[in-house]
Amino acid sequence: MKIIKMDENMLDILKIISLKVLELFTTDGNIIAKGQWKNSQLIKGEATQTYQNGNRYEGQVENGLPNGYGTLFDSAGKTVAKGQWRNGTLISATN
Repeated sequence: MKIIKMDENMLDILKIISLKVLELFTTDGNIIAKGQWKNSQLIKGEATQTYQNGNRYEGQVENGLPNGYGTLFDSAGKTVAKGQWRNGTLISATN
């Protein structure tokens, strides 16, 4: 699973920086990822992940997977699951 798509220039910059806190934005200024990066991957932080089926996860991530508090939305934007996640699995749902 990829968190975000980056162009080659961004990947080159991230390869130089190890375990630095960085923020990535869309062209219209919306933040899509913030946290610690290593080898061009967000290893711990907050991100918006959009999946191939159109579903979207917004929340805490670690090693590319939902970890911590976050919300999963369907492709229409309706909340599917909200709560605590561990290694990509919802472990404790909240309202």
